[in-house]
Amino acid sequence: MNSLSAQFKIELLPCLKDNYAFFLIDTSKKEAYVIDTPDGQKIADWCRDHNIHLRGILNTHHHHDHTGGNTLLKTKYDCEIHGLASDDHRIPNITLRHHPGETVPLFDGKLTAEIIPLDGHTLGSTGYYIKDLKALFLGDTVFNLGCGYLFEGTYEDMWHSMQRVKALPEETYIYCAHEYTLNNATFVKHYFPDINGLDAYIDKMKSLRAKDAYTVPTLLKDQLKFNPFLCADQEHVKSATQTIGKPDIESFKTLRELKNNF
Repeated sequence: MNSLSAQFKIELLPCLKDNYAFFLIDTSKKEAYVIDTPDGQKIADWCRDHNIHLRGILNTHHHHDHTGGNTLLKTKYDCEIHGLASDDHRIPNITLRHHPGETVPLFDGKLTAEIIPLDGHTLGSTGYYIKDLKALFLGDTVFNLGCGYLFEGTYEDMWHSMQRVKALPEETYIYCAHEYTLNNATFVKHYFPDINGLDAYIDKMKSLRAKDAYTVPTLLKDQLKFNPFLCADQEHVKSATQTIGKPDIESFKTLRELKNNF
């Protein structure tokens, strides 16, 4: 464990039906940033119960189940609220507007987060990659064994976002914002039953949920094995989607449409 890993930790807070809020905590100062605000009061109560001062909010996109607590928390803590500049008209109380590729200092520069554009689920979806903690907070872009529904972006947008995620180190922890894993597992098992190691992986996820434990975060290297949405350029996905010989985007599009109707 490096010194930064010892000083900083990440805590998950289940909110609403199946959302997660994530706390990035400086244990030495009892300060935190929260990634997304599904339930402002629940987040405030958690901070109170853990004697944590909330320094800021990092919003991954504008949907209400990710920004609904912004106003309450801004009023209570006068905290920073970060988001993509192009989405500033849709993120409540935003105070700091960022652009793709920027690096955002956190905790007075002790950590930095790289802004990764992840259009697809929405236009303006954003990932926060903290290299020192091997952590990517990406909202509803990639889930454990799945990917987000396309509300605004095109299939090309989302496929390009998949490439940006795939380009990160395989030991990156993926912090997705919903507990959708078992539902996704049913889909993957139906269309890709022969993926080596898939049954064991799904059994592990089922065991976690049976104990009311989280299936988030997930390692990128596992998603590169088992998540077909990241692997739409591979033969087994092209075969299942009947897109062999066609561009990768056709495989991804067909796969997403299969999931839409599953």
